[in-house]
Amino acid sequence: MKTRPIPHTNLEASELCLGTAEFGSAVDDSVSEEIIKTYLDAGGNVLDTAEIYAAWLPDGEHRSEIFLGSWLRKNKNRDQLIISTKGAHPRLSSMDKPRMSKAVVESDLNSSLKRLGIDCADIYWLHRDDPSTPVEEIVSMLEDFRKAGKIRYSGLSNWTQERAEAARKTGEKLGAQPIIGVQNQWSLAKADAS
Repeated sequence: MKTRPIPHTNLEASELCLGTAEFGSAVDDSVSEEIIKTYLDAGGNVLDTAEIYAAWLPDGEHRSEIFLGSWLRKNKNRDQLIISTKGAHPRLSSMDKPRMSKAVVESDLNSSLKRLGIDCADIYWLHRDDPSTPVEEIVSMLEDFRKAGKIRYSGLSNWTQERAEAARKTGEKLGAQPIIGVQNQWSLAKADAS
């Protein structure tokens, strides 16, 4: 598998990332371990999880991060991997209530780091936006986490292009580390409507 540098970072990432959403829950531990082994053997080095992953399954809440943390401790290969996780996702029972205050996001981040058994996430994604929170607050929050050594780089997931661009421009204005990426879903329904 080819690798390439991620712009604005010192990370050299495999072109394919391995998502671990239901590892340790719907995908049992032994199968999850075999999938990771196959991925690493093929040259992959990016493992992606999230604070919310598997919360939609009975007893699944946090299972992805818990599994991955256990796997990292067992395999002692943290330094060879890029660990990516996400926070600031609304609770599934109240998707209309954003979770973007600094206290809430920092709680998500600290809990994720503890479950993963790591001091610092290589990439930390804000999993959902809260358009009522000024981008200046969000960019400053991410910069504070970086300066505290809790994250190396940050990204945005499920944000509008307009808000992501506003965050990018605000980061430049504030002299903050650039947001390194945006993960967005594009549904067929949206494509058909345009």
